[in-house]
Amino acid sequence: MYVLRGGFLDGRAGFVYCRLLMAYETMIVTKMMEIRRRDRGLPL
Repeated sequence: MYVLRGGFLDGRAGFVYCRLLMAYETMIVTKMMEIRRRDRGLPL
C-alpha cells in the first residue's frame, strides 16, 4: 500500500497510516487463527 497506492507521497503521515493498517490486518489474521484453533479444540 505504501508503494503501490502512493502512500510515500504523503510523507510521514502516509508511512504511519500504512503501519497502522498493517497492524490492524495482522490482528485480524491472528484472531482468525485463534478462532480456527478453538473450533478444532486445540489450545490457543
